[in-house]
Amino acid sequence: MDVFIDGRRVDPGEASISVLDLGLVRGVGVFEAIKAYDGAPFTLAEHLDRLARSASANGTPLADRSDLETWCREAAEVGGTCILRVLCTPGGMGGATPPRTIILVEDLPELPHTFRLKTVVAPWHPAGAVWGLAGAKTLSYGPNMHATEEATSAGFDDALLMSTDGVVLEGPTSAVGWVTGGEVVFPSLDLGVLASVTRTVVERLVEDSGRTLVTGRFGIEDVLGADEVMVLSTVKEVAPVVAIDGTTFEPGPVTADLARRFTALTSEA
Repeated sequence: MDVFIDGRRVDPGEASISVLDLGLVRGVGVFEAIKAYDGAPFTLAEHLDRLARSASANGTPLADRSDLETWCREAAEVGGTCILRVLCTPGGMGGATPPRTIILVEDLPELPHTFRLKTVVAPWHPAGAVWGLAGAKTLSYGPNMHATEEATSAGFDDALLMSTDGVVLEGPTSAVGWVTGGEVVFPSLDLGVLASVTRTVVERLVEDSGRTLVTGRFGIEDVLGADEVMVLSTVKEVAPVVAIDGTTFEPGPVTADLARRFTALTSEA
């Protein structure tokens, strides 16, 4: 792993920020995960746009946009095909230390080709409630990681988050979609689910392919009755879901086609 702090490459074993930083003390801050292909960050502008929205929501100051772009591109050149994890912290309490921009250059993780999901109720999720951090990508990901741990401990690959009243939301680190009768369906963004960059790209691909795109509020029975189910994220890209709890699915042609179209876009990055 390579590490950059405020654009300066540092030894991973010696990289550090202040123990007074609110990113550590209070979990305040924002982040993005950006995939680079052969040294080129994919959809960099969209990721930095979302970073800015998240930072505005929780009051995290950001470096200049031009610096962020330069730092991400320089890190991607070092990593080649990799994941750039961009972490932005607000600095120390009372201005004791300055804000920091940390970029971790990570190797691609080994992932399954298909995913098995366990439904997990997410009482912390806004699920349509109006509040300032709905849809923001903040450093406080502890509840999401706990959901993943609950799912993997039960033998699944990841979780499918559900509201307390049974509405399908998203994965802890991914969007979820499904195909019913040829229509591609996603939970509505007004539920406070993350505005996934990968999902946004795939929505355009759905429309380009002449398929119908549907968004709304759905219960688990809508997903369990689908023809195909998929997860979407920067790291996972577009991958088929083959099980949710005890219900199984076959990888389907629509998911495969969208995955192919997405891969073709990344090759042009």
